[in-house]
Amino acid sequence: MAEEDRGTVAQGSTWRVDAGELRRLVSEVGELCGLPADHVPLFADGLLEADLRGIPSHGVYRLGMYARGFQRGLINPTPQLQEFGSRPASRVLDGDNGLGLIVGQLAMDRSIELAQANGVGAVGVRNSNHSGVLAVHVRRAAVRGMIGFFTSNAPALMAPWGSREALISNSPFAYAFPSGQDPVIVDMACSAAARGRIRLAAAATGKIPRGWALDANGNATEDAVAAMRGLVLPMAEHKGSAMAIAFEILAACLSGARLSKDVPRGFLSESADTLDSWGVGHFAVSFDVGAMRPLAEFEAQVDELATAVRSSAPSGAFQEVQMPGDVELRSAKALGATGVNLSEQTVAGLERLRRELGLQSPLTRLPKQEATGG
Repeated sequence: MAEEDRGTVAQGSTWRVDAGELRRLVSEVGELCGLPADHVPLFADGLLEADLRGIPSHGVYRLGMYARGFQRGLINPTPQLQEFGSRPASRVLDGDNGLGLIVGQLAMDRSIELAQANGVGAVGVRNSNHSGVLAVHVRRAAVRGMIGFFTSNAPALMAPWGSREALISNSPFAYAFPSGQDPVIVDMACSAAARGRIRLAAAATGKIPRGWALDANGNATEDAVAAMRGLVLPMAEHKGSAMAIAFEILAACLSGARLSKDVPRGFLSESADTLDSWGVGHFAVSFDVGAMRPLAEFEAQVDELATAVRSSAPSGAFQEVQMPGDVELRSAKALGATGVNLSEQTVAGLERLRRELGLQSPLTRLPKQEATGG
């Protein structure tokens, strides 16, 4: 999902848990919920990558919501994806009400296959659900020497610029570019802040910065609880609104998915603990760099650009200049080695889920002396 989720407001991280232990927990929950064996790693990767990248609103915080969606029959744990279209470089997939976090990765892989044969591959998806952190999807293309793009729609939680009606989602989108080092990943949404970030703030300090949201009456608010009952605002005012509409057209209109205004909004409730069925769409595109120029030359030029950006003189209060995704990449490397940060709220949610599923082993909290880095 979104770069602006980084460092979630009032996350209150007081736990640090081994990444391998969390991966095992997510995998075990996925298996208990009936996920096919080949989907379990996609499920675990999608959730763990969010926490490792410092985006806790899309990490294991969501595990219980997903699990209850599976167990209550709202989300299909064993989707059979149907493919439509016969043009060489494009397809449409019906996600069979599967979890978008998994369906999106499968769609990305299909776009990669099409790009390997045709130079570019585009896959629209309909009848899917929450797609999680989008970096997970696009990175699959970058590690194969391709440029990846992914966008999705979701329940309407944002008003078009100048309106106070919830008609569009925050339209998350992401790009990934191969380089001579780690892929360059741009992962963000078209809102001033992600709603998951406001949800966590509502459970903690209750405060958010002005400019993030409107209350139910369409007034600007700094009250996170009031914001949960209202709307998020687009980033960059009319520009963010225009981008959100453009990405909704790509994700929903191109594949025939539901428009955001027609998607159930129960999951947006501040007390929601279960993911419901959305019927939303995604759009995944892979560009084979080698179809246009040698990959090594492309990567060298990307590295040249990255070096120029990072070595440029910082302005004002900035200590350094960074490429998109640098903060998340540092976080992933540090937390992968030292343990993942979890808030007390997230740990409590995981313990509740553990009891619901009859799992025996509670999470192990790393000693304070190991809680360094990240």
